[in-house]
Formats: sequence, structure tokens, C-alpha cells
Amino acid sequence: MGAALLLSRQDGLALASTICCSGNGHYVVTPITPIPVEGNEEALRFKFFCSQLARSISGHVAGVRIDPVYNLSRVMRVMGTVNRKGLAVPGRVHRIAHFVTEPMPVQSVALHHMIQNTEIPDAPAGAGISTGTIKCNLKKIESCEFIKWCRRYPTRVSEPQWFALITNLARLYGGPQLAHEISRLDSGRYDYRQTQRLIERIMSEGYGASTCATLETMGFSCDRRARCYARAPMYLTDLFSIWKG
Repeated sequence: MGAALLLSRQDGLALASTICCSGNGHYVVTPITPIPVEGNEEALRFKFFCSQLARSISGHVAGVRIDPVYNLSRVMRVMGTVNRKGLAVPGRVHRIAHFVTEPMPVQSVALHHMIQNTEIPDAPAGAGISTGTIKCNLKKIESCEFIKWCRRYPTRVSEPQWFALITNLARLYGGPQLAHEISRLDSGRYDYRQTQRLIERIMSEGYGASTCATLETMGFSCDRRARCYARAPMYLTDLFSIWKG
């Protein structure tokens, strides 16, 4: 709540912001003067603006994670409805989404200009994409139904599924490049730096490859699973004999 309060007081938002509770967290809604959208540039500019804003607030509230969400379907709820995400437990029951402050009908002209004037940084010239070190036949992973589904329906890949995808690619030689290639297919959400940070985090913190069973709990159903020897997409490479233990 404290972070949302700080955010609502930022220049450009203060006179037109409404603090809302989704049932699991707080966020700020600020109507703005419409921005003409003629391509992907406006979406990229908005994404980078949100990231900058989140970084400027995050250091002021200890113990609170600021999530610069760009996909409104992940946070916006009809006020008065119950948020049933996750399991209800004692002391943490399902809660009702509601307005914390009175809704503001004013459109922010200042925020409109702040977003339009945000500079979009390119990936550094010659930026090295860290590459996995495990040599394998990377082409074989393209036969995986999950990999093919991510390519075919990039906008339908949820964040947990995207994380699972990268856990299966990050350590393979050429895998990080492939992770960027597949992530880039969703131009509305792709961010070079965010993707690279996740790859490096997975490699440095020892995350294992998400298994096919885990993918099933995330909503992906593979018709070939019953007759496939690999228990994770990563194992479809020539590494199967090494990784099957």
C-alpha cells in the first residue's frame, strides 16, 4: 500500500490517480490523454516508462516488490469481484478487489507527455548475449511440442511458462540466443534486458529445467507426453543419456 501511495504522488500522476486493490496487491490507475498507436514503438516506450517508474519507487519502501506489469489482464479486476488466485489459507483468505481511493475521472496530460518523451534504449551495440556452455544438438529441442507451441502462440505464453521455457534453454550452447529469438516473437512484451537478466539469473542461481509434469500444472498439455522419453524439453537434445538420472 505504501508503494502505491508513493507512486500516486509522482509528478504527472498526482492529480489523476486512483489507488486500487486487486485482492492480492495494490496498484495505481491513471487515465491519460489518448496516445496515437501506430506500431510497436508506443508499446515499447510505455514498457520502458513503467520500468523507470518502478525503479524510482522501489528503493523507498523496504520489503515491498514493485512489479512493472504491462499486461493489464494480469492486474486489472472488476471492482467488487473476489480474487480467487491461489489457495485461501487461514489469515490469507480470498479478498475482494476494491477502490482504495475515490476514482478520478481526470485524464493526465502530463503523464501523456512523459510517456511520449521516454527514450527507448537499443540493445547495446555488439552486446554479448551470454551463451550456455553445455554442448548439444540444439536443433533437436525444436521437436518439442512446448517449444513449437511457444513459437506458434507467443502472445499466449504466460510468465510462468516463459520462465519454464528459459530454464530449459539457458544452459545449452546457443540456448540463450534461442530464448531471445522465441521471446522476441511477442513484440508487445519482449524486452532485451529483462530477458537477459532472467537468463543470467537462471544460470547463476542453479535453477533446474522445468519438467513436462510442471508444464502440465501450468496449463500446457502435450499430446506426445505418454510416448516421449524426455521428462523435460531440455532432455530432447543429445544430452538425454547424461540428464536422465
